[in-house]
Amino acid sequence: MYDLLQIGTFPTLAKNLVDAEFRCHSQAEIERDDALKTTVRGIITRSNFSVPHEVIESLPNLGIIATCGVGYDLIPIDVAAERGVLVTNTPEVLNCAVAELCIGMLFALLRRLPEADQFVRSGAWRGGAFPPGVSLAGKNVGNQCRTRLGGRRAGADRWAVAPRDRRRFHFTFSSNSRDTCNMIETSEKRITGPIIRLHSNDNIVVARIDVGIGAAIEGEGIVSRSQVPAGYKIATARIRKGDPVRKYNVVIGFAGADIEPGTMMHNHNMDFREFDRDYAHASEYRPVVPIEKSQQATFQGIVRADGRVATRNYIGILSTVNCSATVVRKIAEWFTPERLADYPNVDGVVAFSHSLGCGMEMTGEPMSLLRRTIAGYSRHANLAGALVVGLGCERNQLKGLMEDEQLQTGPLLHTFVMQDTGGTRKTIEAGVAAVKEMLPGANRVSRGTVSASHLVVGLQCGGSDGFSSITANPALGAAVDLLVRHGGTAILSETPEIYGVEHTLTRRAVSREVGEKLVERIRWWKEEYSVGRDVQINGNVSPGNQIGGLANIFEKSLGSSMKGGTGPLMEVYRYADPVKTKGFVFMDTPGYDPVSATGQIAGGANLIAFTTGRGSMFGAKPVPSIKLATNTPMYRQLEDDMDINCGEILDGTCSLQEMGQRIFELMLKTASGERSKSELLGLGDNEFVPWQIGIMS
Repeated sequence: MYDLLQIGTFPTLAKNLVDAEFRCHSQAEIERDDALKTTVRGIITRSNFSVPHEVIESLPNLGIIATCGVGYDLIPIDVAAERGVLVTNTPEVLNCAVAELCIGMLFALLRRLPEADQFVRSGAWRGGAFPPGVSLAGKNVGNQCRTRLGGRRAGADRWAVAPRDRRRFHFTFSSNSRDTCNMIETSEKRITGPIIRLHSNDNIVVARIDVGIGAAIEGEGIVSRSQVPAGYKIATARIRKGDPVRKYNVVIGFAGADIEPGTMMHNHNMDFREFDRDYAHASEYRPVVPIEKSQQATFQGIVRADGRVATRNYIGILSTVNCSATVVRKIAEWFTPERLADYPNVDGVVAFSHSLGCGMEMTGEPMSLLRRTIAGYSRHANLAGALVVGLGCERNQLKGLMEDEQLQTGPLLHTFVMQDTGGTRKTIEAGVAAVKEMLPGANRVSRGTVSASHLVVGLQCGGSDGFSSITANPALGAAVDLLVRHGGTAILSETPEIYGVEHTLTRRAVSREVGEKLVERIRWWKEEYSVGRDVQINGNVSPGNQIGGLANIFEKSLGSSMKGGTGPLMEVYRYADPVKTKGFVFMDTPGYDPVSATGQIAGGANLIAFTTGRGSMFGAKPVPSIKLATNTPMYRQLEDDMDINCGEILDGTCSLQEMGQRIFELMLKTASGERSKSELLGLGDNEFVPWQIGIMS
């Protein structure tokens, strides 16, 4: 019985067959035992695992390297040839039968046969026709191949397979360097000992716990060359300088030097640079299969007179300008818990002050954005009533605000101009009196059963770490998929934090127009707003993100985008625009959490779901915020602030889908009035931060 070196993992059946004929040893075993090196006669591996040239040179009696795959890019053929070592592969695995199956799958996907089957089986056809697929007549259909059929991968190689009727169809299979990844695939995730493999095509794994120097990486056939903190990446194959680094089979950067297997990967040896992305607008659009209305989830909401549904019941005091900020705060502060004791159905009186309103452009988007934001809050369903207070001489004139946003004063909306009312003290007194008049009416509310379709959830992440894309963000995405099927709405935002993976969203867009709206927002950020600035869309993430294991904005965006789930992108909105489309939508905002959440709430969000790896403390009145921790150690350290521990996914006590269900159920409970951790701590009075995009003078 011969001794073999096994590099990589094998399916159980194949491994059992090999073990019946040979003695297989890991790389770590052979490195510990010099005598064993002399008895090893062969290496068995797979095409996605690297065979280092040092290993070949260290085995004096090596005669064969056998790889059970077509490609042999990761085997140093020249070194093997010099030693007279035979290298074998399995060229007939990818043959005409595979190509023909691929063609059949292309038919099914372009004509959307699986979705059409589900559409009919679910009974959704009663509500309208199934959207048409893509006709193949007269078209060239391209498919990316990672490996040449029967040979070594080469960028110039092209293989063609055509049906008999060449007049109708021609299929071209080619290799190219563009990132054509569509949906981010999370189902392949596998935890083995101290590491997590996210996708079979990745050339890195993620450390689940701290990994020491010299530690064997189970299932990968490599040894750690570095002290690797939890959440950081470890190379599993030799990566040449300039080659892409892949996580979830998505490019997150490029090797800054030749990287050996077992090396820790971070911003010290990874380069950030642009690369082509195939937007393929609406090519992967799939309609949501809705839950029957009679079966939709419900929560206990507050139904306003106009039919809108609230999750909380506040009275809001808003300033048009920083000059009235103190006044609106003093009005709100007057209403202490003791003074509100007679109004148990009122959650509080809250001030929304800010630093803008004067010294800024009087026309154009900067002023329009500020006015949209103030108006969005003043008419928000979670406010039973509102006061808007101006100074009088500011550039954001109260009259202009009311006219532009079509706001009208009445019993539930009062306005004051300090210079006309008599100054600070008299305006405070007038504001307090106005709120007192509103309180009895605001208190005459009750909660009733309403459909989950009335939920509008703003999606946020802050203090992200290397586990964000593995636990909390995809779990929140699973909850979003449930919410959307139940008729609700989810708003993904933080435009810089989808940069690099925006093509995975444009492909899911309901139309080319929606996809192009998203690309235009990216273009504005890159070519107009952030040119030459040291901000994260240009590569560098925050120190906290870096300490948490994120190398650059591409890697951060990979996780951030997962919050939106896997469903179709239905619309793209400007900052603070009213969100009227149901389903999964996007709003253009900065990545800074208070600014981003302010835009979402102005647009109509009535709940915020916030993931964090480092531990962000956040609230956002007048809506509740729930906090989702990415890892158990942080959750235990900050349990007073965290609502759910998504670290259980890493711990193996909860699946991703189970956690998504938990999050969805917590959304319903919180929307029904159950207090979140941030509300119990009194957070949310200082997070009204409109986006300042203009010039101050």
